[in-house]
Amino acid sequence: MRQQGTLVGEAGHNVHREGNDDHKRCDHLTEPQEAASSPYWTALLKAEQDQPHAHHGHGHGDRSQRRAYPGDRDEKKHIPGQQRGRPVKKDLEPDVIKNIPDAKHVQKIGELTNTGASRSDAHGREHHDGGGFTPQFEQERWRVNDDQGKIKASGVVQTAQVDNDRRLEIRHGDRIGGRIHHGEPHAYDPFREEKVMARYGRKISQTPQAVQPALAGGTMTIERLGHGGYGVGYLDGLAVMVPRTAPGDVVDVRLTETHQRYAFGEVQALQQASPWRVPPPCALYDLCGGCHLQHLSYAQQLAHKTTQVQEALARIGKLPDIPVVPALASPVPLGYRNKVLYHYDATRGALGLVARHGEGILDVPQCLINDPRADAVLARLRSLTATLPALQRVLHQVQVQVGQRTGEVLVTLFVHAPLAQTVQQQLWEHLQALITGLLLHVKTRQTPGLFAGTTSTIAGAQAIHEQVGAWRFRLEPQAFFQVNTVQMEHLYTLVQEAAALHGQEVVFDLYSGGGTIALTLAPYCATVHAVEVHRQATLLAMQQAAALGVHNCQFRTGKVERIVQRYLAEGIRADVAVLDPPRAGCRPAALQALALMRVPRLVYVSCSPPTLARDLRLLHDLGYRTMQVQPVDMFSQTYHIECVATLQRR
Repeated sequence: MRQQGTLVGEAGHNVHREGNDDHKRCDHLTEPQEAASSPYWTALLKAEQDQPHAHHGHGHGDRSQRRAYPGDRDEKKHIPGQQRGRPVKKDLEPDVIKNIPDAKHVQKIGELTNTGASRSDAHGREHHDGGGFTPQFEQERWRVNDDQGKIKASGVVQTAQVDNDRRLEIRHGDRIGGRIHHGEPHAYDPFREEKVMARYGRKISQTPQAVQPALAGGTMTIERLGHGGYGVGYLDGLAVMVPRTAPGDVVDVRLTETHQRYAFGEVQALQQASPWRVPPPCALYDLCGGCHLQHLSYAQQLAHKTTQVQEALARIGKLPDIPVVPALASPVPLGYRNKVLYHYDATRGALGLVARHGEGILDVPQCLINDPRADAVLARLRSLTATLPALQRVLHQVQVQVGQRTGEVLVTLFVHAPLAQTVQQQLWEHLQALITGLLLHVKTRQTPGLFAGTTSTIAGAQAIHEQVGAWRFRLEPQAFFQVNTVQMEHLYTLVQEAAALHGQEVVFDLYSGGGTIALTLAPYCATVHAVEVHRQATLLAMQQAAALGVHNCQFRTGKVERIVQRYLAEGIRADVAVLDPPRAGCRPAALQALALMRVPRLVYVSCSPPTLARDLRLLHDLGYRTMQVQPVDMFSQTYHIECVATLQRR
């Protein structure tokens, strides 16, 4: 089909079609000032003005000539990711334009580079050096829209956004003023006013406020507590989440981050305090990122956590009728953590906890929720690090594990490079009075995971032990273990009661970790099949079973969904399945496999109410009824909640 104008072919090449467009040229496309020195440009612009059928290739008379653009190369990585796929219309002032993300791509039109002589790259394709063209406009508002990558920029005529590997289109009012094809002037076609110029084009409808709303603030009343411990209030109908606030607080808020339906803010001033509010016991509460609810009384913390579980089930799971028992209080709301990870900032020489918003490391003299023995190790290690430059150069993190019932302490140093034997000996000499064992982990891979290298023993024990009820468990640096020993006993009692074992059942312990739940249930059932994805944890569970004399537990390593399907193929059936997944929850395939096996009873242990609600919704659709959810306060002073849900097959 032949039409007037210019198309772009499959490979991004120009295909020029028949037609005399000389009388439709854009009046505002004039010769660039810097192009005068280029023979190529001089000849091109002269041909554009004088020839009735001028085209922009290098051939003479070939109207279908194809020409490679720099856009043929893989240069999309240079386009800011936040600016793809979202064409926007914004009529903003020049000073607002500066706040557009990746402002380095926004230039003055007069400063855009002009096209020089053509060249060929290593693949034999022709390109133009440069990639900009300088049209002259009136002082009116324009908007620039990329017809493929949809790079967005807007404002008055002094600003535009042009990228060397994209083909841009400039619209003026209802007319198409012209296109920028890497420095080549093009014709204006008044008969193509409302047509979309590219197959990816779409209507621009967002307002400037929706694109980049102004960050402001105001005075508001906190109405409730939301997920994450945020107080929720409303400014002009917009939900604003503010940390360290309580229902009933009247606060002056400064917005720090805005979204389409909600925003985040920080307290500027407390105008009126809520009756829920109490003075936080920690002097660094406003600076540290470890606790979130110290400004509330402990009774109000428990009430808030119960409400959070109810709201998650109703809002996310669409299960408002599930009974939620009041949260089980902890007998030790302070000093309960048996495991702490400290961070080291080499630039400041600070060893401590991460500050709020990740803004540096705090030299915390004492953390009220940590076991005091961990704070004693931190103080000794901090003073020692200040005198050892060799340790300062390589230290990254320090993990302290405490056996609260046994008194044993295990310290693991995470470093970027090995330490000299003399430094290791100094560390042990200064710490051995406080600890049971000292380990060194040299990270050899840059991964988000904590353990990504080799672990060696500097001195002392390689592991410690903890007493949980009648069971003595072995704790290794890499193994998962609940951080609250006292509440761990209560949690496992709840799991045992929810399982309702009579001695003849076959039990699945899925996401078993170090096998603590499997070992505590083993005396009350016929067989336990434990599944864990991490082989090191499985090996530890097998060692603990042998040490405790438990012989009716079978441990397997692999993904839960695959192992359960294998059990199904092997004819192994469970009467009760206990699930204790990580915070991300269970994979749907794992829940579907349990439903296919028709396991009569499920016990779901979760540390995240949102993912618990999601998974309970899926189990409800698969034929299970949630009998009850019991929140357990495993993490006092924080917003985290542990839950035990009991399900029965309908």
